[in-house]
Amino acid sequence: MDCTPDISHKEQLSVVLRIVNCETPVSIAEHFLGFVHVEDTTGKGLSEILLDQLEKHNLSISDCRGQSYDNGSNMMGHKQGVQARILELNNKALCIPCSSHTLNLVVSDAAKSSVLSMSFFGMLQRLYNLFSSSVHRWAILKQHVKQLTLKPLSGTRWEARIDSVKVVRYHLPEILDGLSALETYATEKGDSETMSSAKSLHGELKTWSFLLCTITWYNVLYQVNHMSKLLQSPDVSMQTLKKETEGVTEYLEDFRENGLASSQTDAMEIAEDLEIERKLPEKRQRKKKRQFLYESTDETQSTPEEAFRRDFFLPLVDTAITSLKDRFSRLEGVYALYDFLFSIDIMRATIKTGKLHERCRKVEQTLHDIDADDLALEINSAVHTFPDEVSRCPFKMLDYIYSEKLLDLYSNLSIALRLLLTLPVSVASGERSFSSLKRIKNYMRSTMSQERLSGLALMSIESDVRRSLDLEGIVSAFAEAKGRKQQFQ
Repeated sequence: MDCTPDISHKEQLSVVLRIVNCETPVSIAEHFLGFVHVEDTTGKGLSEILLDQLEKHNLSISDCRGQSYDNGSNMMGHKQGVQARILELNNKALCIPCSSHTLNLVVSDAAKSSVLSMSFFGMLQRLYNLFSSSVHRWAILKQHVKQLTLKPLSGTRWEARIDSVKVVRYHLPEILDGLSALETYATEKGDSETMSSAKSLHGELKTWSFLLCTITWYNVLYQVNHMSKLLQSPDVSMQTLKKETEGVTEYLEDFRENGLASSQTDAMEIAEDLEIERKLPEKRQRKKKRQFLYESTDETQSTPEEAFRRDFFLPLVDTAITSLKDRFSRLEGVYALYDFLFSIDIMRATIKTGKLHERCRKVEQTLHDIDADDLALEINSAVHTFPDEVSRCPFKMLDYIYSEKLLDLYSNLSIALRLLLTLPVSVASGERSFSSLKRIKNYMRSTMSQERLSGLALMSIESDVRRSLDLEGIVSAFAEAKGRKQQFQ
């Protein structure tokens, strides 16, 4: 579930269900149920609306095995949030925080780690505002930057800021030429404010420190954005989430040791072309007056390179690593329950350590959907019989069981895999439904009724399902239901 206001300032709640379809071939799908107008956005109000929607569709909350929301307190609150209230009704509905929203907070924390980082994004926004405020200025920019274009900074989607950084990373010479042309144009027109802004930005962008900041931030945002894009797919499982989280963490830890040197190497090529002096600004050291002869002298002055690493690079990377580990630590309980099912190799390693029966009993005690002893026997059989091409992914293992009609042999393992794949990773499907909301209910249709809005959105979002329906039969049934003429024999 997720909420957003529409054009008429009504809070719209999007409800999406994630299911595992076991018809051959096995598939994972997330289906949109509709928009619901909400007035009470507290955890209690949203929980009641969710239960009403499930009852409306003849669904029981006791069948829920996973829930995912953004990081809002009304959703994720441990006492009064929606997830806490649902867990009171069904303790099997494990809560997974949205990975995309969590990554957004990770980048947001890193962007606030130093004054230089905040100043860097401020310059990018000033650059966009300068060119976008006039048609003539934008035309000057397009004359010099032809492949990419400047993007505004998103206030909510921090991982998407890579689009703003990318154009500066690869087209800084063209942007500087555009600023010079804009300065000349403003001088001819007598626009002193534009001339001053263009000249100031030109000087700030043509510095070694800005160049290093650009390349450093681009490398970090690229990894985070790649992970975020991958996790927005509906068929992504917890196995992929854990693998990607560990991969980004390892990259950042390695980047902490070698990233600044590699960024300097990349920046040298650009600096040579632009004739930028590879020199960081020196910070004036404060001298402390000595009152007595036995007082120690001033501390050793650090070089500009050491100060840049200490004040910008290390806070950025360390904050990103710490925030990534801390915010995704909520998933440790889910990993401890399911991670031995991620692949045949992990199952085999669990058997060697003698913890297979313990892990199976934990699943049985938590979910009560399987028999622990039978699951252990089925896993011992699967590690020897499953082919290599399906052994590395729970989705492929489940598909193999159903396609080969092995459900009687691996009934408990199939249930465990289905429960694992049912767990949602993000609320990206709910976020995508908001795009349809803005297209359907625009300023020309701001008085649209709630029923019509939800129906049109359902037809638009679930277009694949709509195409598979027999529309003639539906129209006939609707006509018969609405017929006012009595038929006589």
